[in-house]
Amino acid sequence: MKARCAMKNLLVAVDFSDVTGRVMATAEQLARAFGLLLSKLRSRGNCFSQPQP
Repeated sequence: MKARCAMKNLLVAVDFSDVTGRVMATAEQLARAFGLLLSKLRSRGNCFSQPQP
């Protein structure tokens, strides 16, 4: 018998760009539709691509 694993969590990483609202709305719809726990990770920028002072 094969074990079935269902996705239970949805992690959404967003910045403060113009599309953030649409991304969050879509993520919320997906979470509701599939009964997922939605976690939001917000960032003001990509720390890996920006030079450090």
